[in-house]
Amino acid sequence: MEGYQFSIFWLVVGLLVSVGGILIVRYYKEVSDNLAHGVSSYQKVKAWGVGFAAAGILMALNVHMMLLELIANLIFSPNK
Repeated sequence: MEGYQFSIFWLVVGLLVSVGGILIVRYYKEVSDNLAHGVSSYQKVKAWGVGFAAAGILMALNVHMMLLELIANLIFSPNK
């Protein structure tokens, strides 16, 4: 497992994803009415928005690659 490496690319991508998630949370009624099933999915749309914002923060800090590598090593590494 490599150490931490900062990346400008992932900082920009993470900030864009975070802003998208925050906008989804801010305008959840409009998003739900136009893209989902209306009133019945308001809470689901807000939860997805919070998830996108959190994932964007992980991407901006470039921690997502370390987490994915850890999970892949847990699943695919041979038992010793």
